[in-house]
Amino acid sequence: MDNETDNTPREDFGDYCRAPGANWSTLKLMGSPANARWTLDNPDAGDTASRGMLRAVHCLVLEPHVFDRDFALCTVRRDARTAKYKDWLSDNEGKTALTQREYDQAQAMAAAVHSSPLTGPVFASPTGRGEESIKWVDPVTGTPCKGRTDWQDDDEDGTLRFDDLKSVPSVDPGEIGRMIVRMKWLGQFAHYIDGLRTLNPGRDVRCRIVCVETSPPYDVGVFLLDDVALNAGEMMRRPLLNRYAECTASGVWPGRHHEPVYPDIPSYGLPSLDFGSNND
Repeated sequence: MDNETDNTPREDFGDYCRAPGANWSTLKLMGSPANARWTLDNPDAGDTASRGMLRAVHCLVLEPHVFDRDFALCTVRRDARTAKYKDWLSDNEGKTALTQREYDQAQAMAAAVHSSPLTGPVFASPTGRGEESIKWVDPVTGTPCKGRTDWQDDDEDGTLRFDDLKSVPSVDPGEIGRMIVRMKWLGQFAHYIDGLRTLNPGRDVRCRIVCVETSPPYDVGVFLLDDVALNAGEMMRRPLLNRYAECTASGVWPGRHHEPVYPDIPSYGLPSLDFGSNND
């Protein structure tokens, strides 16, 4: 794979998924290589109705011109055992079914992003590029890698910036901080930054998190990440990618544990011992 030229813009998402390469969705599961391997072999197993709605939000914000091609309102019960739903699927082949509630929610969330003075200009930029596929070779392991950034744009100072769109319960900074840790977002951003820097040698690459709440009034926020956070993301990503390369080379994808271990019991679940008191 040629790092200098293999950067395919606006690749169909299905083609992107089928293309070889380590993406973050796989790497984040490498704490248990067996889990990662199963997910690779069963790519549709994790798809749910809620994920369909969130994909609709992404489409409405990033690629609104293809929304009607990929999504449709479904007014019958989504039960593949019923004739009505089978007829709907036949009439809407390849489209994601959205209930009226999901359809309205996706439209409202996207409208909030586009109408906000904080985020509207980001996705209205004439130089912005949505849903960009990036493919590169990791120089350390020689592993083909891939990613799909939500939005890329060129800042006035020459920086290449990507914005990652997230649907969240709250744009409270503390809640976003907890989600960053729980969802391992820093590893994801480090993966994208490594790819973009490899494909754009010499350019500074930065990222931001664009968040929209999933309930009214669908508040939005933009969150910045400093070098400390991004370096922590690379420290999270590197051992996972190294292990992915090892498993790919050997064909062996072990489970999480190879020997008995102690559980990580949180401190709040243990009794508090006050050794300084004197109860004589």
